[in-house]
Amino acid sequence: MLTAVGVVFGYMLLGATYLIMKTQGRLQQHARRVAKITAWLTVAISLIVSLWTPMRFDYIAQRWLEWPTLLYLAPLPIAAAGSFLMLLRAIDKGYEHTPFFWSVGIFIFAFIGLVSSFYPFLIPPSVMMANVAASNNTLLFMLAGIGLLIPIMIFYNGFQYRVFQGKIKVDDYGN
Repeated sequence: MLTAVGVVFGYMLLGATYLIMKTQGRLQQHARRVAKITAWLTVAISLIVSLWTPMRFDYIAQRWLEWPTLLYLAPLPIAAAGSFLMLLRAIDKGYEHTPFFWSVGIFIFAFIGLVSSFYPFLIPPSVMMANVAASNNTLLFMLAGIGLLIPIMIFYNGFQYRVFQGKIKVDDYGN
């Protein structure tokens, strides 16, 4: 349940930092305040979950606390903490684009840490990835379908970025 609440705050953070990038004036200032609050809440919940998970699952504690895997995994929380500090700095300095990218960085490092913690289990601690894989024919069929859709998705994303480029101005809406 706590993880779900953390994800909600994380998406609020992403939305607020996106609004910082796309708006101006009072709405942008409000988005800055919301981004700061949700950044603290997201990181606090992430910290609680990150400390609780190794206590709940012994194999995760072994993975994170034993040498030499500790050496490989330690940069993840350090990078997430650095992204958090840079996010707060970017918000305080009044930057418009970098807060969004630092908030995405927090998500990326948190998800890599999550995958690193639970691998090879898909549903901890009982279902492994090898047990849920589809047959080779099914995977090839899916790959062909995705191969056809990727150019369409790239075109659509390029089109939407072109349509929604720039900042939203109050004058654009007649106010």
